[in-house]
Amino acid sequence: MPWSTTRSKKARVIPSVPDNERKGDSEEPYGPKTKLPPELWRNVVKEVALSIPDAKVRAHALYNLLFISRDIHSEARRLLYRDITFAHNTPAAGQISDALHAGAAKYVRSIRVQNLVGEVRRRGRSAKTHFSHLPLGSMNGLRSLDLWGSWIRNPSEVAELLRSSIPPNSLVMFHALLSFNDDILPFLRQQKNIRFLSLYRFDKEPTPSLRSPELLPNLKRFKIYNLNESTNNFQEFVEDHPITVFHSGSFFWFPDNWSTFAPRLQCLDISM
Repeated sequence: MPWSTTRSKKARVIPSVPDNERKGDSEEPYGPKTKLPPELWRNVVKEVALSIPDAKVRAHALYNLLFISRDIHSEARRLLYRDITFAHNTPAAGQISDALHAGAAKYVRSIRVQNLVGEVRRRGRSAKTHFSHLPLGSMNGLRSLDLWGSWIRNPSEVAELLRSSIPPNSLVMFHALLSFNDDILPFLRQQKNIRFLSLYRFDKEPTPSLRSPELLPNLKRFKIYNLNESTNNFQEFVEDHPITVFHSGSFFWFPDNWSTFAPRLQCLDISM
């Protein structure tokens, strides 16, 4: 008699597994995932950044790290926006501005603004490519600001923008092709921690309060690009400030009171 090939309709009984042998449903096939500590990710991203000397290549590498994992994202973002080169009035400037307004401003430690020419303020769709659109007031960690441009049509507006936007006593270094005059003084009075200062020239008109103890009490390094004939303003400023390093961009003129200032110097640089 042939064997029947019809399957029994009886329910199949699945053998039970003892509790001590049953694996959790959420357990990975190769064991639970191990989460690395944030300090380790921080060191990994830092080593990547330090291994790339070229700034553009380094920024590109950090940008790519943003998309690898959530663990790396925050540290890569912090390093990517720590030191910024902002090319004024370019498409790249607009992208940087968007990122800073989206929350990256808190990571910024230094800004170098390039091509700061013409009018600084701008309205309309192109405003975000301009320096005045940056969220300077949110940059509580900002320590260095470098403004470069061949000429600025409205220097008094730039000075007021700096005074009203940058958190007081945040900067340690400030460089700008602006005159040392009454326009910039209110901003400099708010930045008592500045140790490195570079400006274009002293104003020809007498500038009061240059000897004020509230003006740059911690200044150590001072550079003036065009040391003109305004000797009184120069003397007023240097006599009562603890400057030890002086850099002049002028080859052809030195103040008459040079002998009273020179003994305090540790370094003198006369070059463009």
